[in-house]
Amino acid sequence: MKNLAEWSWAEDVVYACGCGATFAAKRWRWVDAEAEPALAASIRSDGTIVGECPACHSPAVGQGAWLELRPAAQEATLILWPHQRAQVIELLREHLRVLGERPAFARTWILQPELAFHGGAVTRDTAKEPPPVGPAPAAGGTPTWAPVPPASEIEWAASGELDLIDDVVVVRLHLNDSTVQVWSEASIDARPVLLRGYGYPLLGVRLVANYLGERAVIDGLIDVGDVEAHEIFARLAQGFNLTLTIHGQRGRAALTRAIEAAGCERNAALCLESASSLLASGEFAADAFLVACGHLAVLGVAERLEPAPVVMAHGDHRELTTAAEAWAALDHLDRASSRENLTRLLEIDGLALAEYEQIRRTVLSAAVEFGLTPASRFWRRILIPEVGPDAAAIVQRLARTRARGRGGELSPEAALENWYRMKDLADRKRVAHPKELTDALAVDAGGKSSRPLGRRRSKQPPMVASGFIGETVVSSTPTPPTPPAGRSRLAKATDVLEGVPTLEELNGVILSMEEFDADEILALLPALAELGSSVTPAMIERLRSQRREVRQSAAILLGLARDGRALEQLCKGLLSEETNVWRDIARALGNFGPRAVGPLCDLVKRVDVGRRDHAANRVARALAEVVLSDGDIRGGPGRHAVEALVDVQDPSIASAATHALATLSDVNSAGEEIRGERPLAEDTAVRGFARRAYEAITTPELDILVEDDFEFEEVR
Repeated sequence: MKNLAEWSWAEDVVYACGCGATFAAKRWRWVDAEAEPALAASIRSDGTIVGECPACHSPAVGQGAWLELRPAAQEATLILWPHQRAQVIELLREHLRVLGERPAFARTWILQPELAFHGGAVTRDTAKEPPPVGPAPAAGGTPTWAPVPPASEIEWAASGELDLIDDVVVVRLHLNDSTVQVWSEASIDARPVLLRGYGYPLLGVRLVANYLGERAVIDGLIDVGDVEAHEIFARLAQGFNLTLTIHGQRGRAALTRAIEAAGCERNAALCLESASSLLASGEFAADAFLVACGHLAVLGVAERLEPAPVVMAHGDHRELTTAAEAWAALDHLDRASSRENLTRLLEIDGLALAEYEQIRRTVLSAAVEFGLTPASRFWRRILIPEVGPDAAAIVQRLARTRARGRGGELSPEAALENWYRMKDLADRKRVAHPKELTDALAVDAGGKSSRPLGRRRSKQPPMVASGFIGETVVSSTPTPPTPPAGRSRLAKATDVLEGVPTLEELNGVILSMEEFDADEILALLPALAELGSSVTPAMIERLRSQRREVRQSAAILLGLARDGRALEQLCKGLLSEETNVWRDIARALGNFGPRAVGPLCDLVKRVDVGRRDHAANRVARALAEVVLSDGDIRGGPGRHAVEALVDVQDPSIASAATHALATLSDVNSAGEEIRGERPLAEDTAVRGFARRAYEAITTPELDILVEDDFEFEEVR
């Protein structure tokens, strides 16, 4: 560390006294407040100019900016006077120029100093009795600066109402003039929020102002039980635009600012759905919303803006050039994606869903490139049948790549953990151990160790997830020694599916779904979806279940598996289903693409004349899903196949095709709601279960993201 003479320094200046005399004085530029607290206090009270007029003995008085440093804490504060508010940029440039003349002192924390404004104005008459600027700091402590307007007059944390006025989403509240000044000049960030833990789900929009190194926050809230909340968030989910309206003293309109936060639309849909689920899952008193708002109102900026335990930000892990970097990024992604942490990132901290997708995609792609096995929660992301190779191919690729040391070496601990994860992946997916894996762990084909391997750094237990990123999630922890009966039943079924189930065991688990409640069924869906076409025969049987949730789950899983053996039974179910589950069956048929067109046409032809209209209506929905299965690309195979039906001779089929093409927009919107890309327009039991089912299957890390698009190249 530099000594006092180097950290604290002043320059000689010529001072013109009021009596007409001129003399040499010192102007302090940098002050080490840790080593010289008395000097720092003197400058705060007397100003940066030090000297005495030889003619009249008046003290020199100056109001120049100065840099206060705390080297041990690596903190630097550029302190300005109120009259210098319009000179911030110039003073920062001057600071960098001075630092350029002292390159030995260049530090990141000095290059980017915090800004603070001294609270008083020093004059010759007040030089010896400065106005109070807050309590004097202890030696080495942080001084208390009074911003302009004075900090005591500014409401740094406030709550308002979220409303819809003349088709515009508005955050409105009353604030004093000093606070209005802050919000009128500050840059503002906006995000949707769902605040938990206050006795009632608080849904709204959070505005964060950045004002000369300080932050202020306004939470605009609306009762999720208010029907207008759904309309407001439906608008925000389409475009995150709103207006901040602040009323000042006597109710006058003091400030109106338009605010836009592109990229937060899907977060808005997520917050609404989670809040609605929390509301539906509990019983609340009539005044619960107001009481919760009162609990929030007493919190300051620091409490409201406390970040998630594991921070993830825009731009993280964009460039991963070595295996060690990718391994560290995998660890970060795994910790950030825990239920509690990810919930806070997406519902409070404002991490855009698309940004999280991008980070996850980049990290997992780099992991495959360097032969690294991600945590089990991400296995599905590198094994999705539609976009990647099968389990055997990916395990072989990972083993070959890591054995060749692509991207450099890992630490011994990380290398061993990676091989063990690879072994777990191979065992869970019933894949033979590649030779590289066997050699690395010195294990034989039966998994018995031929030499001591030491203790693993970690071994992840099977993950049991239920529900959505709202409330009903079973923790990713091992089954406790004495679990409740219901939990034990679910844990046993999950253990079977996560292991290597025989056909008899698999059919037993699927049959047991008849006895499970809705949340337990949802918890099984991710593991069942991973088994692909293995579940087809048993799920075809479940299409005839007496329970609506079981039939719905069967339709969804069969649609994802796309096994041709299910086409005929799905077509039968399309007409026989008496509840709105028929829409899930139509969506499942649409997943088959043009393959489903022939069976759907035959279905219309086989029904009695009296049921033709009923059949044509439901087939039209399935045909619309066929068109949308390839993204409704103009000239795509799905659209081409359906358009060809418009001119067929059978009037019922032609009518169904015409109706399908005419309703594409509505069907597409319904699909976006089920996939979590927009709020549910109507949260019925059937649609709500479908939404939660797709979330559980496609997002085991408990978000509502859509499938990734990895591309794999075989390593030879």
